[in-house]
Amino acid sequence: MKKNIIKIFETPNNEHFFSGYFNTNVINALEDKILALRVSFIDRLPGASDFAEIGYFNFGKLKSDFIVLGTTKAFNWQQGAMLQFLGPDYNQKIIYNDYDEKKEKYISVIMDINGSIIKKNPAVYAVSPNGDYALTIDYERHSWFRRGYSYGNKFDESKKTHFSPEDSISMVELETGKLTDIIRLSDVVEIQPIPSMKNAIHYLEHMTISPCGKRFIFFHRWKHVGGIHTRVFVYHIETGKYQLILDSGRASHYCWLDNENILLYGGLPNAANSFRKKGGMAKIVFNAIKPIYKKLVFDGSKISKTLTGDSYLIINTDSGKARRVATLISDQDGHPCWMDQEEMFITDTYARSKHQMQPALIGYDLNADSILFSEKSDSIDKYDETPLRCDFHPKISKSNTYITIDNMINNRRGLSIYRLTDDN
Repeated sequence: MKKNIIKIFETPNNEHFFSGYFNTNVINALEDKILALRVSFIDRLPGASDFAEIGYFNFGKLKSDFIVLGTTKAFNWQQGAMLQFLGPDYNQKIIYNDYDEKKEKYISVIMDINGSIIKKNPAVYAVSPNGDYALTIDYERHSWFRRGYSYGNKFDESKKTHFSPEDSISMVELETGKLTDIIRLSDVVEIQPIPSMKNAIHYLEHMTISPCGKRFIFFHRWKHVGGIHTRVFVYHIETGKYQLILDSGRASHYCWLDNENILLYGGLPNAANSFRKKGGMAKIVFNAIKPIYKKLVFDGSKISKTLTGDSYLIINTDSGKARRVATLISDQDGHPCWMDQEEMFITDTYARSKHQMQPALIGYDLNADSILFSEKSDSIDKYDETPLRCDFHPKISKSNTYITIDNMINNRRGLSIYRLTDDN
């Protein structure tokens, strides 16, 4: 299999545009429109008085203006406003997050493609493929501890706590707006607890729903003196049960391959991350050597990844069995997107300007264990490795024809679309 990409569309370079988080449906099923947010600044985190315009480009036309549908006051640089086309048809309706100033609540807005509001519900984090339900978190609590992935409209002091028993993952029925707590943080922390959980900041996030809509993955994370520990769980909607499928402490981004398997960047249990999990004397030793390690080895280097065991993994969500794949980019954390029936995935790499590392869009053939293409782009050095950074966050159209990324174009946030081609 040989593949390549050709850039076919780029947003105007005199304004700021972006589309938000990876693996969302920002290109409609007819593949002639792409959703985007337009903003007037990129040099700080969005605050309560800021807004972004919601709209789309008809990218199939030679000249396409930005068609504005509305505005949102709930957005961030990593996930945008969770803007996406709504299933099951992915053509007529869109959904995005906003902030209701009168009710002082984060909400989601379902709107038709002509800009008419259909319904308002609680804010969403992940939306089911059929568009019948969504999952959400407590965005107000996230504003204290995950500022780069939250919104800046409301800061409730009562939620500025290391651990909140009320914190949960909830399900939103999009037809009725009914909100139901389905996973409580207080229950998750009781599963195989370890010493580093004590006095740590705990939260739940990174939910993604399987193609069939019957299960989803979520992360339980906590910040402690040794860094951030991540556990990966799968939740079965029909039974209400969930299970821990990875507990090395190392996990970042993932995508569903099918209804049972995920592709995830993280680490399998090894001596280094097992040592990091321990308490007592092991914790004292770890804290003593950590500053020295940080000076000698930067996070994301090949040495760092070798020690942590990080790589791309395929994990079966029924058994928890995992195997390493994509060996040529095992030291490159990214945001993977699976291409159905192609046995390939698209991912990106981070901009690390102080280490002379440009961000790249990568196509990878799992069968041949080979890189199909690698397309580099610029970044703005002072924003790299900060909450203001611009990750590519690749997204793939329904037919696997188009790939879209957020990137920096002429020192502005922009959005580019590539067409995937057979390279004969």
